[in-house]
Amino acid sequence: MIERQTMTAQETADYLGVSKDLVYNMVKTGELPAVRIGRRILFRREALERWMQMQEMKGQTEVVSQTMKQRSGLSTVFRQ
Repeated sequence: MIERQTMTAQETADYLGVSKDLVYNMVKTGELPAVRIGRRILFRREALERWMQMQEMKGQTEVVSQTMKQRSGLSTVFRQ
């Protein structure tokens, strides 16, 4: 038997811990990787895992950027 490589919108929502409506909205805006086959929207687990890793890295980059901004603001205060 062949193992499925794709998930439905509901399975994806369950996997990500979000609502199915949010999954559809994220597909519509291009935020979430999906494959359209006819009218169906399917999600590859591998693509979702890569997407989550990218979101984690993006979040870490934002935290570092905010920390650097805060530190540069503090150094300005101390120089005065």
